[in-house]
This record gives sequence, C-alpha cells and structure tokens, in this order.
Amino acid sequence: MGAMPRSRFENVKNMRKALGEVERIIIDVTERAHRRPADNEKQA
Repeated sequence: MGAMPRSRFENVKNMRKALGEVERIIIDVTERAHRRPADNEKQA
C-alpha cells in the first residue's frame, strides 16, 4: 500500500494530478493532545 508523501496541496486540481488514477483515499484524522490554558479568557 502506498502513502501520499504530501499533506497539503495548493488546490484541488493539483491534488487530483498528484493522485493520478487513485479512486479512493483514506484521510487519517487521529486526534492529538493539545495543551490549552485553563483560563477561558486566554483560550479565545
């Protein structure tokens, strides 16, 4: 199974060009921990 080495494209046309004949893609949306301030004012 191949994997895309890029995670960002300038536009959809460039993404389709890079994918070539690929019919289905899988997007990993694994959550990652983020440190956030406890103070609601600082979070805004």
